[in-house]
Amino acid sequence: MLIGEVDSPVGPAVMLATNAIVGFRSLTGGGIQLALIWNSFVAVRGILSPMIWRHFLDVGLISWPFRAVFLWLAMFAFEVTGFFFSIVAYWLKDAHTSFKSD
Repeated sequence: MLIGEVDSPVGPAVMLATNAIVGFRSLTGGGIQLALIWNSFVAVRGILSPMIWRHFLDVGLISWPFRAVFLWLAMFAFEVTGFFFSIVAYWLKDAHTSFKSD
């Protein structure tokens, strides 16, 4: 099985490992910039995934099984949530230093 095949578990396994590494680094203070870059890539790549959109435009969403529709929409929601959280975290990374303690 190749990485590009639909039935191959390699693609999701690589995404899982990469997300785990990026998430662990950002949670331990190792780099919100890396999380911002990675989540931006995932959001843009997920939205512009030609394989999904080509199938969607050819047969329409109504012909998909409900489980596939749910998983597709759930992945999109998680991608967008991660992207917006990374933006907010990047903007707020130095917010605690801007307040003076009394």
